[in-house]
Amino acid sequence: MKWYLLILLCFLYSCGIFETRSPEEPDQSPVVFLPATSPEVLMQNFMNSVKYKRLQNYSDCFIGDGKYNFIPAQDAFATYQSIFQNWAIAEEQRSFKSIISAASGDNTISLNFEKSQYQYTSPDSIIFTANYEINLPIVQPLNLEKYNGRMLLTISQAIDGTYKIVRWSDFQTSNDTIYPSWSILKARYYN
Repeated sequence: MKWYLLILLCFLYSCGIFETRSPEEPDQSPVVFLPATSPEVLMQNFMNSVKYKRLQNYSDCFIGDGKYNFIPAQDAFATYQSIFQNWAIAEEQRSFKSIISAASGDNTISLNFEKSQYQYTSPDSIIFTANYEINLPIVQPLNLEKYNGRMLLTISQAIDGTYKIVRWSDFQTSNDTIYPSWSILKARYYN
């Protein structure tokens, strides 16, 4: 019996089960998602979640409990009325998940804001407006899809004190009929 125990111990020792393993390297991802303690932090989280294709971080930028409201650009609503009729968080997530699936491999999505400003309308409500441009690197065929327009986001504090997007109004810029709006992007990848 002692020989069996000795052989078993030799076997376990020889296979390295008692050796310590090398520690894993810390996550080197450039994505930082901070608690949105201000509208500015919320918008940085929003930009990073789009750029680095992080569905959970993107979802965390929006208010839950059926309070979120998306108002698409007029041209998108006219074309995709059935899609936008009852748009809520689930549709937002579904569309974004499809967008990040279509974006090629390790390439990031380019999102740029111009003429952005915060308007404090009340102690608990802020309006963020900006012109945006999105460049989506898609796999098939390998090219770039470009979208631009103007967004108006209503931002409010949630119960936990963090800021969330409550309402998103999207507009096609009047001087640009070449590139579609973010609403069109959402509708195209809603499947």
